[in-house]
Amino acid sequence: MYLAYTYFVRNKNTNQFYYGSRYHNIKLNRHPTEDFWIHYFTSSKNIKKLIEEHGKDSFEFKILLEDSNYVNCYRYEQDLIKNNISNELCINQHYIDSATSSKVFSTAGVPCSAETKLKISIANAGKTQSVSSNNKRSLKTKGVLRGPQSTAHKQKNSLSKMGKPTGRKGQSISTKGKTYKEIYGKDVAETLLKTRSDAWIGRKGFQATGKDNPNAKSIMVNDILYSSMKEACNVLNITYYELHKITS
Repeated sequence: MYLAYTYFVRNKNTNQFYYGSRYHNIKLNRHPTEDFWIHYFTSSKNIKKLIEEHGKDSFEFKILLEDSNYVNCYRYEQDLIKNNISNELCINQHYIDSATSSKVFSTAGVPCSAETKLKISIANAGKTQSVSSNNKRSLKTKGVLRGPQSTAHKQKNSLSKMGKPTGRKGQSISTKGKTYKEIYGKDVAETLLKTRSDAWIGRKGFQATGKDNPNAKSIMVNDILYSSMKEACNVLNITYYELHKITS
């Protein structure tokens, strides 16, 4: 009776090793000892490269398991790879996790080098996530409570925000109480205000204000007709309160 088998090979010069399994010898009517390292020298390209460099006699090899059921040999092979894949001398690059049936690569759990992080950063530069991706992430984390932050993490957040305005409550003293016009100048202020106004257009319950409002009413000030209160305030350089006092 011909059996499937699980095997191990190691190059004596480099100490690199490899685990594998095979069942095709059954179709060829060969026993494992008649097949392995005589006709079959693994399917690994790296092993074949080592054979070219050092010769097939530079390897030690061993048949670890013989079984009529190839699945048993395959699972044993995957368990061996899983237990040894973190070893830098292991030639196997991945294994199939029996619990999840997913492929796990040898880099799993290993911190990325600075060079790899830089490549990932460059590759992702300028990319934006789609609405569907954002929704998936939102649903995945919905209801998940974040654990308490460590002291080091709190200090890091504090240092990163130091000196930066964080809204009206914690804004910088140098800009507190000042208008956009006072901080950025007239031209930039008008652009910012227009951007904020446009951002509300189309939102439920909100619409553009001033002359941009389709329902805006014209107003007469000192015998001059303005298309809206906003236009009158801008031209006369007065506030809405001051305009109301003039026209009342």
